[in-house]
Amino acid sequence: FIKNDTAQQSGANLNISGNGFFGGNVGIGTTSPLSKLTVQTSGYGLTHTSGAVTLGTFISTAAGGSGWLGTKSNHPLNFFTNDGLPQMTLDTSGNVGIGTTAPTSRLFVLSGAAGVSAVYGESATGRGVWGKSTSSRGVYGESTSLEGVYGISGSGTGVSGASTSGSGVYGQTAVSSLTAGGVYGKGIGSGSIGVIGESNLDNAVGVFGVTTSPGGVGVYARN
Repeated sequence: FIKNDTAQQSGANLNISGNGFFGGNVGIGTTSPLSKLTVQTSGYGLTHTSGAVTLGTFISTAAGGSGWLGTKSNHPLNFFTNDGLPQMTLDTSGNVGIGTTAPTSRLFVLSGAAGVSAVYGESATGRGVWGKSTSSRGVYGESTSLEGVYGISGSGTGVSGASTSGSGVYGQTAVSSLTAGGVYGKGIGSGSIGVIGESNLDNAVGVFGVTTSPGGVGVYARN
């Protein structure tokens, strides 16, 4: 132990019961600490625990080495700023939530601010947002007030979809409005086209619409 005494304690362990002060760097596992506290070891270095929840740092030497930060116990890992609430969460199943602590998919982004997009992607030459699925939707969007999926391009296609077995782009709406279609396109420039479909194969359809209601319209266009 170390006690508040000017006499040196022969063979003492480090045990400070009151306030302790170190004027220089402290090294654990090293005699040449590079910062205020340096822990030199592979595996777990620092752990912080409440007794039930344990947070730890980990260094692996496999495959060239890597650094880890996470919970040793079976608890989610939250990230926050400004001493506030969690802004990003990694749950125990590997799902990541931004704006939510209960993500239900691999990446779940929730925007609580009106008019603020949950996900925004921008690219100078490639796709802003790209999704791929072998059996379901590559990109899926849902909104109660605005567009579920919205795309804009200065030279190419705002929203593009391709499928080998289903719909390339699919939209659905329950609202009775000429401007609330499942898929809605609007041309705002001279010679521009709101929605365009193209087919270069026999028996293929560029734009196809179907309705099961006697008073419904599969495809509607107006000028």
